[in-house]
Amino acid sequence: MTMTESLLLLTPGLPLLLAAQWLRRFVPRFEYVAILPALLLLLFAEQSRVDLPWLLLGSGLGFVKQTPLLLSMALLLWLPAAFSLSVRLQRNESSPSSEITSQRYSTFFLLTLSGYLATILAMDVVGFFTFSTLMGYSFYGLLINDGDSNRKRAGRLYLYFFIVADLLLFEAALIAVVATGNLSFSAVRDANLSINMVRDVNLNFEVVRAALISSSHSVTYLSLVIIGFALKAGFWPFYFWLPLAFRAATPPAALLIGGVPVAIALLGLVRWLPLGDITLPLAGMIIQLSGAAAILFSLVYALILRELKTLPTQLTLLTTGLFTVALGVGLSKPYLWQEYGHLAYFYIVFMSLALALLTAVIAWRQDGKLSTDKSMEPTEVRVMWIEHVSEMIVYHIRTLGMETLPRWRASFLVTTQYYLHIPVWKKALQNAEFILRRWSFTITLLVLLGIVFVVMVMAINK
Repeated sequence: MTMTESLLLLTPGLPLLLAAQWLRRFVPRFEYVAILPALLLLLFAEQSRVDLPWLLLGSGLGFVKQTPLLLSMALLLWLPAAFSLSVRLQRNESSPSSEITSQRYSTFFLLTLSGYLATILAMDVVGFFTFSTLMGYSFYGLLINDGDSNRKRAGRLYLYFFIVADLLLFEAALIAVVATGNLSFSAVRDANLSINMVRDVNLNFEVVRAALISSSHSVTYLSLVIIGFALKAGFWPFYFWLPLAFRAATPPAALLIGGVPVAIALLGLVRWLPLGDITLPLAGMIIQLSGAAAILFSLVYALILRELKTLPTQLTLLTTGLFTVALGVGLSKPYLWQEYGHLAYFYIVFMSLALALLTAVIAWRQDGKLSTDKSMEPTEVRVMWIEHVSEMIVYHIRTLGMETLPRWRASFLVTTQYYLHIPVWKKALQNAEFILRRWSFTITLLVLLGIVFVVMVMAINK
């Protein structure tokens, strides 16, 4: 194994190992050590690829043309976040309860870093989807840490959109399977396959884009991918979690909002979509109009809410709106994307760094000042509205199910009443009900994700 291949494995692998609390106790300054392989990869690596046929049905990590730029973005984002985490750990050393919270926060920090770096290095659709999912759920842990109600609220909304996005992107990955015809969930388990054949099984981005040009499912795939990543990035009109996240997140998490969920979603759009190879004038025009509406909304949003703390949200809406317009142009006029599409990577890097810098400046300006915001802001009213709608949907579906299955409901009630008389179970169920009261919608989506996955795997195996 060459040095580049070793560094490709260590870059996401070392943060993943250090996420184990017992292991990082032996590593001083682990928050900086976890980033060291990425720095070495950036300085000394050459273009190379390491294939992992045993992982995720044949995935791979690669150091390609755009990787140095993306790794530079990662280091510029995560080094300040690591410094902020280091300061946080030093402040909480004296308090046992604070130290436990900080250790849990460190675990989520390292898991997010591992998923983030692996997503940048991923060379196929399945790997990108899986690693970005690890990154997204770990970043949720960063948002809700410390038990603050505003952070939990922001994290809950973020999780709602993230789960729906994963459902859509999983469907898009299955469409890519149909379009390419080179992935079978049962083929990898065939002992007669050689290593080279297994390597051909994975869904390389180039293979997927080439297959979708002539596929009859290209429009459906494009719609699922755009909506899925728009939900993850907080594109307009799916931006509800952004204002709360920027305001409530701890400094390390706030620095990473623009670079983790937003930037990786934009990167996913560039890598998953067949931009420059397919012509869809109508879809391109619709996407351009959506981007123009987002830009207009961000300007109106800035004029109405002239507050310093809303600037990161306004900048995110503006930059993602501009990126959406560029996507529409790339679908309408592929020759323009072929000529200027490489600039999208520079745009992603500068956007994420600008958001991190703006967030840091605002945090520095407001450091030590108490918030004078005592009233409910317009953004929070909209957040409450969407939360209310989701809870009402779950409530009516649950009520409908009970009315259509009266016998099952009666049997369930009799059984639960029996167990409720047991003191231990009664106390446990009461505590669980209190915890899950605000999470019914999230749990429903998680169960739906599991059902869709099982059904699709069974269908493909047939």
